[in-house]
Amino acid sequence: MGGAASSETTRNQPGALRAGLQGEETMRYLKAMMLAAIAAAAFMIVGAGTASAETTLCKVTESPCSEANMYPIGTEIDASLEKGTKAVLDPSGFFSEPIECEESTVKGQTETTTTPEGKISSLTFAKCDHVVKVMKPGKLKIHWDVEHNGTLTAEGVEVTAEEFGLSCIFGGTVTSGITVTGGTMATVHASTTEAEGSPMTAVVQGLSSFPCPGSAVWTAKYTVNTPEPLYVSKGV
Repeated sequence: MGGAASSETTRNQPGALRAGLQGEETMRYLKAMMLAAIAAAAFMIVGAGTASAETTLCKVTESPCSEANMYPIGTEIDASLEKGTKAVLDPSGFFSEPIECEESTVKGQTETTTTPEGKISSLTFAKCDHVVKVMKPGKLKIHWDVEHNGTLTAEGVEVTAEEFGLSCIFGGTVTSGITVTGGTMATVHASTTEAEGSPMTAVVQGLSSFPCPGSAVWTAKYTVNTPEPLYVSKGV
């Protein structure tokens, strides 16, 4: 009824005024259509961005990775230190020298196919120049970055190192500095460079944090033994 009354009122106006009112109604209609189109375009852009941000572990060099070539849930990931390298934890300040281990392994299974993540079932360090023990292995998540490579984040990890009779716990969440390079033998590299440093929060078990250092930098290069090959790809 309101619309009919408005149209009737417009018809009863003098010619110039009626034309002006009709023009205003047309402009309001066009503005509404433009806003609707902009909203639809924004929704499509956001939706596309969300889909492209997904990550999958792929058996071949394709991106996005087709479902047939994705590694499924439950895929076992087994990695060990690259031959001739050492895993180094540098607490800078408290320990007399960086902690070095000649052997280290990481094992776990994926619990998702997109943005793969899973609990670490086994994390080991051996042949170290300090006493090193793994308290909590934590869990990992892999994120696609460029080409067939990605980054790795860790959380819930706790490792103790001892010196001068004092035990310090390093762990927490590592959100940067660990890269995954896809290939027939993929690699996982924790870097010490300033741009890619991997700080690990330090805590003293049963004591205050002092005199343990507040952080440490971890350096290690692992070779992924299984699955083989392994490529980090965009989702479908």
